[in-house]
Amino acid sequence: MKLSKEKIIEAAEAFNRAKSFDEFKVMLDLCGIKLNDFEESYYELATSTHPIFASMISRPGDETKTFNSRAYMELDPRKIPEVGRSGGVLSRFKLPLWFERDEFGTVKMMMPGSRYMSASYSPDLVSDLAEMGIDAIKEMAFTLMYELGRP
Repeated sequence: MKLSKEKIIEAAEAFNRAKSFDEFKVMLDLCGIKLNDFEESYYELATSTHPIFASMISRPGDETKTFNSRAYMELDPRKIPEVGRSGGVLSRFKLPLWFERDEFGTVKMMMPGSRYMSASYSPDLVSDLAEMGIDAIKEMAFTLMYELGRP
């Protein structure tokens, strides 16, 4: 069942408050949300907004078309070279509460605390970076993931 915006945000907030995956499942039950419904709705929301979010919430090589909250909860930002080498990061990533994309191509994530992070880039910049062997979407994802790993 596809969840409403309010239910997705409620489940993402529960994820961020939970200390363990089992605690998260209990919190979802208390909210009246099924884990599968949340994972499918969250994945659909994220990937339909922009491919950057698919790379942020999916494991490399994972061909399933859903978000795996257990695997995401187990990610340790300190062990990811692009994120953890700068120090000052948490032991796990927070989950963005909501994703948006405007008519100008700016992508936004509603962060815990209802603040927004946004990123945009021009197609020319993407082409120039690609010529230098840099994947702009991947780099933008690392920047946003760093923010999700900060206290």
